[in-house]
Amino acid sequence: MTTDTKILVTGATSGLGREMALQLAARGEAVIASGRRDARLAELEVQSGITGLKLDLSSSADITAACASL
Repeated sequence: MTTDTKILVTGATSGLGREMALQLAARGEAVIASGRRDARLAELEVQSGITGLKLDLSSSADITAACASL
């Protein structure tokens, strides 16, 4: 049985969030890496298994748009 489970990592453009996204993708997980910095999200997206999502958690408009896209 296959699942379409994806793991959302917030703050994935730097620090612990970035490392978590990379480690999860390295073990074969499907990761949605969210953050505010487009260039850093693009860097993550070259990794197999990572999809970038522009998201500022302090913006209700961003949260609404992200929920709609997921």
